[in-house]
Amino acid sequence: MSQWGLHPLENIHIRPAEVWIRNWLETAGDERADEVLSLSFLQHVAIVSGEDIQLLKTRPLSHLLSWRFQEILQTWYSVDIFVTSARQRIKQVVLRKLKQELADLTAWLSRGGRSGVPRKGDSLLMEK
Repeated sequence: MSQWGLHPLENIHIRPAEVWIRNWLETAGDERADEVLSLSFLQHVAIVSGEDIQLLKTRPLSHLLSWRFQEILQTWYSVDIFVTSARQRIKQVVLRKLKQELADLTAWLSRGGRSGVPRKGDSLLMEK
């Protein structure tokens, strides 16, 4: 799995909420939570965490990466955690990153790279 939480052969639109939020922060910055995340997702987070929804809506998105929300954000969600205007943008960013990672992998393999699976007779110990 890459740093973006992508599994190339799986659905790229279902990932842990924390990964979605980190991706947004890396590409678009630290906006108010209610400008990026859907009200239903924020309400769920508020109920589970016990944080006031009105306060949570006004916090910067990075606030959700605090330990208080760690467990909640490990649940896998679709792109629907974002407001409608942000969904297409994050989908494009993730798709662009996936394409780049696949291109990098293809280039690496064409240069003789290996998949990391030992062949018969390969030593499992790394040589210095």
